Amino acid sequence: MHPNSRMSTKIQTTMCKTLIFFLLLFPLSLFSQSGKDGAETVSTAGVIFNRYTTLAASASTGNTSVTVSDIANLSSAAIAGAANNPYATAALGYGDLIMIIKMQGASINTTNTVSYGAVTANNNTGVYELKVVRGVAGNVISFCGGLANDYTIGGTQRVQVIRIPRLSALTVNAAASVTASAWSGSFTGGIVALEVTGNAAVNGSITVTGLGFRGGVVDNNTSGAPGGPTNYVNAASSDGAEKGESIAGFQADYDGLNGRYDRGAPANGGGGGNAHNGGGGGGANGDNGNTWTGQGVMIVNGSNPLAAWQLDPGYTANGNALTNSSGGGRGGYTYGSTNQVATSVAPGNAAWGGDNRREAGGLGGRPLSYSSSLLYLGGGGGAGDANNSAAQNGANGGGIIYLHVTGNLSGSGSVTANGAAAGATISGHNDAPGGGGGGGAIRLNIQGTITGVSITANGGVGGNQLITAAESEGPGGGGGGGYIQTTGSPTLSVTGGANGTTSSTAVTEFTANGATTGATGGTLTGQAFVAAPALSCFALPVTLVSFDARLNTQQQGLLSWITENETNVESYIVEASTDGTQWQSLQTVVANNVLDRQTYVVNTGVLTKTTNFRLKILNNDQSFTYSSVKQIAITAKTNIRVSADQVLLTGIAPGAHSVIIYSASGSRIYGRQLTGETTVTISNSSFAAGMYYLKIYHVSGREEVLKFVKP
Repeated sequence: MHPNSRMSTKIQTTMCKTLIFFLLLFPLSLFSQSGKDGAETVSTAGVIFNRYTTLAASASTGNTSVTVSDIANLSSAAIAGAANNPYATAALGYGDLIMIIKMQGASINTTNTVSYGAVTANNNTGVYELKVVRGVAGNVISFCGGLANDYTIGGTQRVQVIRIPRLSALTVNAAASVTASAWSGSFTGGIVALEVTGNAAVNGSITVTGLGFRGGVVDNNTSGAPGGPTNYVNAASSDGAEKGESIAGFQADYDGLNGRYDRGAPANGGGGGNAHNGGGGGGANGDNGNTWTGQGVMIVNGSNPLAAWQLDPGYTANGNALTNSSGGGRGGYTYGSTNQVATSVAPGNAAWGGDNRREAGGLGGRPLSYSSSLLYLGGGGGAGDANNSAAQNGANGGGIIYLHVTGNLSGSGSVTANGAAAGATISGHNDAPGGGGGGGAIRLNIQGTITGVSITANGGVGGNQLITAAESEGPGGGGGGGYIQTTGSPTLSVTGGANGTTSSTAVTEFTANGATTGATGGTLTGQAFVAAPALSCFALPVTLVSFDARLNTQQQGLLSWITENETNVESYIVEASTDGTQWQSLQTVVANNVLDRQTYVVNTGVLTKTTNFRLKILNNDQSFTYSSVKQIAITAKTNIRVSADQVLLTGIAPGAHSVIIYSASGSRIYGRQLTGETTVTISNSSFAAGMYYLKIYHVSGREEVLKFVKP
């Protein structure tokens, strides 16, 4: 064998042993940097931790990088209402955690029929994954493992990238809240995503209520009555009101799909009320398994008798039965101008006057198909049709909450992703209000227990018509319930939002006036905990053989560490913490970058309290990892009281093994062994007046020196 071959074999064997030692010394969880941002306490309402940007280029399964629109949007400075900046470094960098999620891009049926809005292709909408950042170069974020999904952008296909704080603990105080920026035309926001490597105590709230897809916007333009349109989709604002936003898009997107107006429900968005003055349909999200018809849930009660529902065309079409559709609730009837008996005069009868009080409200949004790897924003409610500046927009859907907690989730607070309630009519009240927002989505990935916290993704309430004359318009439909997926089996709520009502004197016997309630959503419990991703491709620039911390006789901390195989290491940053959560840089030591064993020593100076220390090992490419934490314990100093006949010692720390008294000249005049005593009384009646030195010796090697004077 050639000598160089033997040398190569030896080097490879040595590197293999080093690698095995390194992996034993540092478990893989270290490389994921979980908990790197420390503990966080939230004390005020409306605190936003996450940072958002959009994907700038399509990315495919297996890619190990993505390009975002503006990396600066993922940076974070101090955040008002939080005890600390929730990010250890302001700029996104090595070891940080991001979520990539496709928000919109589904294809839908565009025919002018009740089938309008049915999802024909999901196009990966709703897929998401978490990735640990390996590096950042400009707007390019790289990571180790390849993407699990395709993320196509362009047209209505929109993907956002979210920075997630990596907390070691989270406390949300009572009346405080963690929330998100609202989903908007920037195609970002609407999501709270948190990682907590420890416990999360929520006594306030984590909320994204009303931060999801947007409700249809009032246009205040409608056609004449009677005999208004029966279209499901139209490009003219005079034909009906705007549809709510959905996974298929919004406004201009709908314009490219035959129109943004009328009662047809686009995916999980609520349909707009048809002219003249039909109520908006509720948005949707989760699926309770019932067949969708868009008619919502007909509720019989004292204000809404069965006799009135039996005259509804939806009741007839349902085999003369109350409708119980999944998804959002239907908007109420169109304009009626006279007072008739709603339990005997059917909607659409000319006796009602106006637009004959037709059943032409917006259809409820469609429930979405879920799996364990999908999350959607709640659909926006459809707008009510208007021409008298008295209507309001459809309500926004609920947002998304993703919580990854390795400890317990507990507290007296709430985790909420409800759809928003639609606003009531204004001014003269002679227009139709909008539909409620669909409930959002919640993913609880909790390794420990879930106790005490209220968890809801309910649909929003439909808008009320507040008119008091004999004229009547359709109230808004209720939003459908959302979706919750969780480990364990906590109590969950995904109820549908109630329909709006009218106070018109023409229909006091039927206040729903054709508006229906949203259906319940969906839940999935008992899911297995999924660990955070790790930096599996982490380079091994150094082997940390040992790291020690001790106290010397001068009460100074001495830190020492030994390394081998240093390559491309920039420095070792000594960090200190007295509480184990907030870390400060103490000293930076430049690395020698040699393969031989190196020893480094740092004197911390005098320590007055127990302090934790760790090394931040910074590489030349600015990636870094942490050592284990070492603690130097500082115990309280022993108290001494001297009288003419005795010396009294109190507060002796555990571990003290002996007490010796020396004269000012250094002669030993007293000594005794200690066996755990915390208080000792020493007779000094035989001592001459003068100065003495009392030493207490501890098993840790620490020595206390107390000076006293015998009177």
